Amino acid sequence: ARESTGIVLIILIAADIVAVITYRRQASWPHLLRLFPWAAVGIFIGFLVMGRIDAQTTQRLIGAILVTIVVVHFWRRARTKALADLEAEAKPHPLLAAVTGVSAGFTTMVANAAGPIMVIYLLAMRLP
Repeated sequence: ARESTGIVLIILIAADIVAVITYRRQASWPHLLRLFPWAAVGIFIGFLVMGRIDAQTTQRLIGAILVTIVVVHFWRRARTKALADLEAEAKPHPLLAAVTGVSAGFTTMVANAAGPIMVIYLLAMRLP
């Protein structure tokens, strides 16, 4: 699992660079800038954790992350239906950006699975 994380991470970084260049004018930079420092913290924590756990624990951690993402997805779907009539753009709580950034950074380092976390955050901010 660790080897695949390292190999895939290089490919994903290259794809991210291309995406940033291509879509830099359409990005919501204020939202992203709130996340960047926290994501760096999460990546560092993930780096420390990956260096201290064995392959079996890594697999269990990835499984737990994926199950958590699925649970949050269904919770969010149920909550979205209940809150459908709120204002067009949500006002972000400062703690939400911190929790999302650290979670996304850690998850991307451990399981290359930060996408769903980011989607949930960006949809909560009412971004397309």
